[in-house]
Amino acid sequence: MTFPGSLVIAFIAVTLLSLPFLIRILIAATHGREIGARSLAKQPDTIELLEANTSAWNRLAEIQALEQPLLARGFASAGVFRVRELPGVVVQLLVDESNAVLACLYEHPTSGIWAELVVRTTDGGEHIVTSNRPTGLSPRPGVTIENMRGSGSEALCVVLGRQTEPAPRVPIRVSLAGELFERAWAEAIAYRKRVGVSTAEVVQVVSRRSA
Repeated sequence: MTFPGSLVIAFIAVTLLSLPFLIRILIAATHGREIGARSLAKQPDTIELLEANTSAWNRLAEIQALEQPLLARGFASAGVFRVRELPGVVVQLLVDESNAVLACLYEHPTSGIWAELVVRTTDGGEHIVTSNRPTGLSPRPGVTIENMRGSGSEALCVVLGRQTEPAPRVPIRVSLAGELFERAWAEAIAYRKRVGVSTAEVVQVVSRRSA
């Protein structure tokens, strides 16, 4: 599973963002792999979700605008959480059990707010529709990502509804959503630390974060 991978990516370019654009690109092009390794080394191998409530959000109205269409479509909230190891990160999980879809609403201190819908299939595949920008990193094998930057959750649902998977979806339950998210982080970061981040990927990350 890779859906918390967007949180992993959010930290890679932070150390370069205070420099002029061309200097950032030059540094990324000449020291990209080293930068990627340092960024990944800072990321925890595991995370723990801490139960929170709506007071955890700094931009509650924007989150509610993403949440309401999901609730209207039959999603049930699985909770609002802070992430112990990632200060400033808040996530809400919602589940559509009948269609085996997990929704993640994120607030990140530098990357802002976005939503993701995730479907996993029994052949090990995963399909993600997200309102976040493309990260610049290549997804794991078997994972497809559709980026709809700035889109609302209703638009994400429409696009996901057109998706045809090659294998049945893996069921998901509201009561297990938090545990699934924590496990998915561990799997995503283990994969990324194993394969590393190439110089070309760091250049892409920096370019897109600077756009």
